[in-house]
Amino acid sequence: MIGVALLSLALCAAAFAIDRILPTPDLFYITSAFFHAHDAFWGVALALFLMGLAVSPLPAGPFQSVKSWSPGAHWTALFALALLVVMLGALGAHRVLLDYPLSWDESLARFDALIFRSGRIVAPLAEEWRRYADALAWQSFMQPVADHAALVSAYLPVNAGLRALIGGLTDERLTSPLLAALAILSAYGVGRRLWPDRRDAAFVAAVLVLTSCQVLVTAMTPYAMTAHLAFNLLWLWLFLRDARLSHAGAILIGFLASGLHQLVFHPLFAAPFVFSLYRQKRIGLALVYTLSYAGIGLFWISYWKIGLALQDLAAPGAGPGAGAIAGTGFFFERVASLLIDYEWHCIPLMAKNSLRFIVWQNPLLLPLAALSWRALAQDRGYARELLAGVILTFAVMCLLMPYQGHGWGYRYLHGLIGNLALLGGQYLAQCLELGLEQFPALGSKCLVLLGVGGVGLADLRPLLLGQAELVGHSPKPLRHGLAQLLEIRTETSLFLLGPDQADRTQEQGGEGQSAQQLLSHAHDTTLRENEGTRGDYRSPRSWSGEAR
Repeated sequence: MIGVALLSLALCAAAFAIDRILPTPDLFYITSAFFHAHDAFWGVALALFLMGLAVSPLPAGPFQSVKSWSPGAHWTALFALALLVVMLGALGAHRVLLDYPLSWDESLARFDALIFRSGRIVAPLAEEWRRYADALAWQSFMQPVADHAALVSAYLPVNAGLRALIGGLTDERLTSPLLAALAILSAYGVGRRLWPDRRDAAFVAAVLVLTSCQVLVTAMTPYAMTAHLAFNLLWLWLFLRDARLSHAGAILIGFLASGLHQLVFHPLFAAPFVFSLYRQKRIGLALVYTLSYAGIGLFWISYWKIGLALQDLAAPGAGPGAGAIAGTGFFFERVASLLIDYEWHCIPLMAKNSLRFIVWQNPLLLPLAALSWRALAQDRGYARELLAGVILTFAVMCLLMPYQGHGWGYRYLHGLIGNLALLGGQYLAQCLELGLEQFPALGSKCLVLLGVGGVGLADLRPLLLGQAELVGHSPKPLRHGLAQLLEIRTETSLFLLGPDQADRTQEQGGEGQSAQQLLSHAHDTTLRENEGTRGDYRSPRSWSGEAR
């Protein structure tokens, strides 16, 4: 516990020192702004909380109530918590985030879902609109199509497909909350496979997932990361069942998880478990998984090339701006370019990302995970594989995608929150197996806190209160600017927003305002409303790009 506190303080100090010596490039201003306005304060607060907890005498009695629950009580509480997550996610999307997609990742998930619900893979663009394609959508996030004949994001389709499916049945905003509930149930299922005699340990692992601020707030958004968390845990649940049908189901889930939005994330989670099959000399099953993931990777790498070809839209090399830029060649060229362009600022950026991840979790998540070192040393309960997924993903993100832009917490590790929760559950299982008195007192204090006041929900309150202000505050000025744009009575309601200009609208019956004026007003509103709460946002770069 003291170690996690010192780590939090060290990350704060290192980030402040680096900012003094080597200022953060403007391109990565959002990460720096979040650090100074939010993460640094909560990092210090978390360290003080953990240090205070380490020296506070706490009784072990209250935790016995969790141990004594019947199987029915565990399932009843689990489904109640899952229902609570669905309600909080749906309510938060509407009342806290105002149904506003703050980032391009969120906007494009909704955009692609609309396309899929129309029965198409891409949205055809009429010829008279094609010369405005750069103004209609930020092309860095769009799949290049010959002559701009269609619009669709460059992200893989499964997350948007899930939103289209749920939206066809009920409210699309329920997609992420339902996936978060699935993640909680799956975490419990994995725990039951790992520790068959320890329902209480499995339950606490599920609660550690539930009480992550990052999980709760991200469940209010269209980000694909909630689906990554749910699919990773569901995949592991099926993998651990170790039957033919369950392995077939795991491969199917792996196929969907790999195509959620970017190919890289799920294979990094699954790789350590597949490698464990080789260590166990189960070569046949290991080869089935290896060949399956090779096929899955090739399919998703070629997805847009295949999909656009089916609609006669793929035309590689057909002229400037043309071509369905996709396929294995493009994929490996892109990875190589990211490695070649690696720069020094990625390391301090990852330090800030790490701190952001820490302060958005349940305060006990990392201490409990760190206390599982005995299981790691003894190679028990897939503990090494769980930790390897976290380390591998962090290392690859450091090399390829150190900048996340907007995100509630550090979203590139979102799919691995379940891994850390299960490591915490592994420590708890050991405590219950050998007796609390045989383990350090600090570990007992962690367990007591999880057994008091709603099994850990009280631990979330200090962080959630501070983060709720940030979350609820963020979309308001941008939503206000959008509302002004929509209220203008125009004959032609299109603003052509290029890099350096914005055409003036032609209005009937009112004063005309240029799009640039309206956007400047929205930016000024952002500055006024964020003054004193989110730090210095004077640079327009801080809300361009993903929140453009």
